[in-house]
Amino acid sequence: MSDKLGEILVKNNTITPEHLSAALKEQKKSGRMVGSILVGMGVLQDSELLQFLSEQHGVPSIKLSEFQIDPEVLKIIPAGVAS
Repeated sequence: MSDKLGEILVKNNTITPEHLSAALKEQKKSGRMVGSILVGMGVLQDSELLQFLSEQHGVPSIKLSEFQIDPEVLKIIPAGVAS
């Protein structure tokens, strides 16, 4: 994980430096994650956030709705963790 999410978004011209600055100020006040703040500001879509988080962490994203979960696995995972 080399670059911070905000730096990746600015570098890719997805948000402006001003958007990042505003989000960072809000983060200091609220403690919320920068990506969530940017989505709330309307300058970033959830799908874009997912794409860039995937890039930031070097992990491919998946849509769980496209997978059939084995019922035996569901018995192992507590309901509070799965929701």
